[in-house]
Amino acid sequence: MRIRSSATSVFGLTAAAPAAAVLNRFRGLSLSRKFAILFAAILLLTLGNALAVRLLLANLNGAAEVVNVSGSLRWRTQSIQAEILYFAGARRPSPEFLNAALADFEQTLARLGQLVRKGDASHFRMPARSNDLHPLLASLVPDFERFKRRIQSFLSTPAGSPDYASLLDAGIRDAKQIFAQTDAVTSAATVLTEQNIDAVIMAVYGLVIVDLVLLMAAFYGVRANLVTPLRHLARMSWHIAEGDYGSRRMAPRPPDEIGLLAAAMNLMADKIEMDLKTIADDMALLRQQEQSLKRLSWAVEHSPADVMITDRQGQITYVNPRFSETTGYAAEEIIGRNPRVLQSGRTPIAVYRDLWATILSGSEWRGEFMNRRKGGALYWTSCCVAPVRDDQGEITHFIAVGEDVTARKQVEEEMLDQNARLEQRVAERTSELTAANRELEAFSYSVSHDLRAPLRGINGFSGLMSEACSGCTNIVALDHLRRISRASVRMGELVDGLLHLSRIARMATANEVIDLSRMANTVLDDLRSTSPARAIQTNVHEQVLVSGDPVLFRIVLDNLLGNAWKFTNRREGASIEFGSREEEGETIVFIRDNGAGFDPAYAEKLFNVFQRLHRTDEFEGTGIGLATVKRIIVAHKGRIWAESAPGEGATFYFAIPKSKPDLDLRRMT
Repeated sequence: MRIRSSATSVFGLTAAAPAAAVLNRFRGLSLSRKFAILFAAILLLTLGNALAVRLLLANLNGAAEVVNVSGSLRWRTQSIQAEILYFAGARRPSPEFLNAALADFEQTLARLGQLVRKGDASHFRMPARSNDLHPLLASLVPDFERFKRRIQSFLSTPAGSPDYASLLDAGIRDAKQIFAQTDAVTSAATVLTEQNIDAVIMAVYGLVIVDLVLLMAAFYGVRANLVTPLRHLARMSWHIAEGDYGSRRMAPRPPDEIGLLAAAMNLMADKIEMDLKTIADDMALLRQQEQSLKRLSWAVEHSPADVMITDRQGQITYVNPRFSETTGYAAEEIIGRNPRVLQSGRTPIAVYRDLWATILSGSEWRGEFMNRRKGGALYWTSCCVAPVRDDQGEITHFIAVGEDVTARKQVEEEMLDQNARLEQRVAERTSELTAANRELEAFSYSVSHDLRAPLRGINGFSGLMSEACSGCTNIVALDHLRRISRASVRMGELVDGLLHLSRIARMATANEVIDLSRMANTVLDDLRSTSPARAIQTNVHEQVLVSGDPVLFRIVLDNLLGNAWKFTNRREGASIEFGSREEEGETIVFIRDNGAGFDPAYAEKLFNVFQRLHRTDEFEGTGIGLATVKRIIVAHKGRIWAESAPGEGATFYFAIPKSKPDLDLRRMT
């Protein structure tokens, strides 16, 4: 009970707590507490063993005392019986001796009764089975009292009296009975002693077994919690010492000293493994960097460009072979010197000042020098100079990569001379073209003036002849006059068209935002006023906006919408659609009709001068309008094309590049 109470107080648990919870709580204790608990358990076990041995010895002492007292009682019974038997012989014993024997017997019997009832706590304790003596003592005490009274009566009776012999016989019988009873008590005490000895031996065996079990448990606990983990730690240490950092780890343990040591060993192994991986990665990176440096060194050594490295003070520390080839200075001749040894005096001082100001500020400088080779020859070099910084960001060196551009400079000079000559020739040709344009304008004016007068005469005289011959019966002559009149009118239209086309080619185009939807509606309204009887459906999309010259775009719409109006003249349910769409930075405008159409094989000829796909008697026209439209669209950096099929109408497209004014107008609208 003491041990269990002590364990309960240590763990802070009740006796009814589950064994698993107690075990887990015990595993979580430190080794010092575990050993303190083990020491306390051994101490309590030792005290328990001492107490148990003391109790067993007390039992043995009690049993031995009972045997001794019962043996003394038996011996005194024999003495009393012998004295009584002396009364039957020739000698008469002393009554004092018999009374003294009876008194000793009574005291011994009282002593035995006292032992059987409660024992003597200071020296021994009665065994549990001593209660078997109670019935024997309970019958012995009254029998001894009766025997004592009878002996007293016998001693007080004279020897010659009639009752003397009967009292003697009764005393002898009672003595035999008392002897038999004391002999039974002695036998019972002897058996009790033997049983008690057997019980003590079994108890000793039990204590030995309990001690062995507890010692084995303590040994197992020490082995499991101390020896085995230390062996695992020793093996793990050997593996780590042999370079095996990844295959051995300590299993998770309670947080005692061994557990903390195991966790520290695992952490150390993990850290070593990670460090080794990091070192391996760093080594691989270093090998890669070494290879990169080798490749870089090889590239620099075999570079077709001049490479020079200087320290912060400008002293040369490295040049590649190409530098030596370009300058004529070997590496051992130039290293340790200042790059100013290459200066020719032809490069302005401001260039060098700008160079040093740029690179000392940490920036890269690019420029050209005229340098001097070792032999004195001048050469041009295109150079890039950049600072080199250390890990702290401080500039430690400068690297210059240059290229000999003397040949390019010579070519540039030749090109400049050629450009100057070319510009002179262009100016001369421009002057010639200007003069030619003036002559063309004069010719156009002359043609316009000189051709119009004869045409007006032809037209006028043919009209007078028609009026003079109004009553003539020569129908053929009248038809010839009408043909002459129409031809002169057509000739005038052709001359006007050509003059208009040449004038457009020389016009400067404005750049404004134009609302083509509004302009198309105006053109269609004008066309309706010329043919009010026509029933034609029109569809003009809103917000068709482009950037260009409004005067020229009015000519474009007059021609394209006029053609659509003209070629739908013979169509029932005629329709014209005007709209646009946005594609890849362009505004594509279209005019679609359901008129006569044309053969798409001749679509490319539509925009040439005097090209017509219909006869004059079918649809009137000069063949100059679409050529004028194309010239206007091209002048606005656009393009124009057409799609059609005979009898299925036609669609004319022109694409104009979008510009910022278009976007601004769309935002405003």
